[in-house]
Amino acid sequence: MTLPPPTPQDRVAWNIAQEITAAKIGLMAQLHNVQLESVPMGPGELWVENRVDAATRRLIVETLDADLAGIAQNFNRLFAVKPKIVTFATAESFERGLTTLFDYPQQTARALARNNGGALVIPLRSIAINWAVLGKEKPLTILRHELAHAMIREIAGASAVMPSWFDEGIATMEQASGSLARIADAGDFIRESAAARGRTYQLAAASIDALKGQIGLGGMSRILDQLGRGTDFESAYANVTGRALSSFLQAAPSEIVRAAPTKVVMEELPSGEVRWTLRGGVPGQKASVDVNGRDVAYRLTFEVEVDQNGSYTSAFGATAPAGTYFVQVVAGDSEVSGTARVRKG
Repeated sequence: MTLPPPTPQDRVAWNIAQEITAAKIGLMAQLHNVQLESVPMGPGELWVENRVDAATRRLIVETLDADLAGIAQNFNRLFAVKPKIVTFATAESFERGLTTLFDYPQQTARALARNNGGALVIPLRSIAINWAVLGKEKPLTILRHELAHAMIREIAGASAVMPSWFDEGIATMEQASGSLARIADAGDFIRESAAARGRTYQLAAASIDALKGQIGLGGMSRILDQLGRGTDFESAYANVTGRALSSFLQAAPSEIVRAAPTKVVMEELPSGEVRWTLRGGVPGQKASVDVNGRDVAYRLTFEVEVDQNGSYTSAFGATAPAGTYFVQVVAGDSEVSGTARVRKG
């Protein structure tokens, strides 16, 4: 998630025009009785709450190192300024950090603390991590999601205005039915995501899939570059694609279906269960599903109907034994599959 300034007056706990330094992080944490400690790492600057144990600190550093290398390769550029990451041990301290250190409203902080593993605070070019959520994620991908946000903002500029579906879609692609217009504003995205249990991220990612199919990664970068030069998003989109943004917003559901490749996306949930999603199917088409335990005695076959957006989502693991599962879906001439691990059963 990306967070703009908390008020139109850019009221933040420190001067947003200046670079954040370890001294400023330490000072603000001291003033608000937030116990943060600096953790050495090469390509970024990391602070963790003192309740985060040594093993977790090592895991975060190793993940960040790998993710920073991957971001640099995919965007074909290095960060000009090291990303700043602040990790809070609990949802309560994450919420308090957003309200005290970053001066965000209680309602926004609470919604994020309950549903999000991290957020990029745009004016400060800092990533706040909620380990209470992030620590349950297997594999650990939210860090890369937030680093992608940071790179997007470094290219386009902190003040660039872009729809949340574009920003979140690119970030999610680095790691559904609905209206893109309803999730263009960051506040709306937070509320819609909480209500839809994350389906807004799926819609955003599918939309970027469709857009990338039209203009490629190079076109996506050109849009960001134009934003960085002060062009508004609607004009940048039109300049690169040769069409009006309104036409994409109106046609998005059908374009998502037409442009997206048929695939199965497997997600290991914090609950220990697995959520799987078929994308790129034919609306209304029947599909055969085979869930097969690779290292446990479990097999289930059934038929589903693809929804109007070419998707079908389901979850399993509440009663299935822990183990590795292979999900195969046959939809028309397409045969797609994915593997994930159930950690609860």
